[in-house]
Amino acid sequence: MNVTLENIGIIKEADIQLNGMTVITGYNDSGKSTLGKALYSYYYGKNSYLKNLHKDAIEYALSPLRKIMISDAQNLYELLIDTDKSFFYYNIFGESEEIIKRIRDKYPQSSSSEDDFVRQLKLVRKNLDWIKAPDFKKKVKCNLIQTIFKTEFDDKINNVYAKEAKSGKLCFQGQKHKKVIVITNDNIEESSDDMPIELDFSDVIYIDTPVTLSDASELVPIWMIGMLNESHVRILMERLISSSGEKKNIVDDSNRKESLKDIDAYIKNVLHGEIKFNNGKLEYQGDDNKKFGVGAIANGLKSFAIIKRLLDNGYMQEDSLFIIDEPEVHLHPEWQLFFAELLVILQMKLKLKMLITSHSPYFLQAIEVFSKKYKISDTVHYYLAERQEDGAIVRNVDNDLDATYKLLAQPIIKLREMYEALNDDNR
Repeated sequence: MNVTLENIGIIKEADIQLNGMTVITGYNDSGKSTLGKALYSYYYGKNSYLKNLHKDAIEYALSPLRKIMISDAQNLYELLIDTDKSFFYYNIFGESEEIIKRIRDKYPQSSSSEDDFVRQLKLVRKNLDWIKAPDFKKKVKCNLIQTIFKTEFDDKINNVYAKEAKSGKLCFQGQKHKKVIVITNDNIEESSDDMPIELDFSDVIYIDTPVTLSDASELVPIWMIGMLNESHVRILMERLISSSGEKKNIVDDSNRKESLKDIDAYIKNVLHGEIKFNNGKLEYQGDDNKKFGVGAIANGLKSFAIIKRLLDNGYMQEDSLFIIDEPEVHLHPEWQLFFAELLVILQMKLKLKMLITSHSPYFLQAIEVFSKKYKISDTVHYYLAERQEDGAIVRNVDNDLDATYKLLAQPIIKLREMYEALNDDNR
């Protein structure tokens, strides 16, 4: 599929393919991370909407019944959820009278005054009318996606460098379907239509620093994580701590375990231990059985540990989008090669779609070499982000990688020239 961005964040224009591994390189402040943030914001917002819509609609519609006590320890809302949760889940957007009838049937007449019950029931009916409004789902979906976008972009979504005010656009183009999200004055305009399957991801994972592993266990108490805003950092913390909870198909699960054997074996070359959750914190247990908090392991090791932990917890499935921002930052050049090979193996074994940003010529060339070694190079595409006065553009460099390597290597070339000049002056 092709993804097009216009006037979002620092990006003026970008058009990328997202078919296997997509690698974006360039200098700092050239817009590389913007694409990952935009894709994460849309897919996470959309998936959260689908996951929570019915549950949150039920809670909203029936919330007035919390004031109707049917015993000292339970209110009518709690009773309905305990006994009729499935009914409300499947009927919350259905006929209001069916829902009102079910509530009346469950209401014990002697538990509270009839007047209070009637008043709260009128509020329930009003809430039901609201969630059945024609544009309700569209408004909720747009609001949720916009909240995620504003969290990731610090409230400013549209390109502030554009010479004149222009709407932003995020467009997904497949072989048969197209989906367009328009952003005007930092407001999301999105239809309530479902995302076509060929353009969809059931999950999205965004990693921009391995330090999140420490945050998840030591810097932020477990009970506080749920109080953080809906940023990718919070979501990653939650996933590092707990499993996905998804019911597994036994055939798929068996096949995945076979695929993970090779991945686990490769990670063992660097990470000589396991990450476990014990007594409210994440711990590293080495192969020598020594244990200590994950904050004590090197940041480079954390990069590998995060991948291992996500795999162990059931994330990074085939229909997932995996976004990783500048993974080389905490890695020695030799480990950059290890990590690049690991990502290639992950893509080959699990068929993930990946968006990777980097400004390391070592890492970039490692992706190129290992994708050829594992015969997936036809699904790997390379892009260069370049800053202009009115924003950044992202262009394809599949056929111009040598020039890209030279561009990224300019600092070391410059140092070499300075070194030789100084040596000449000292002769």
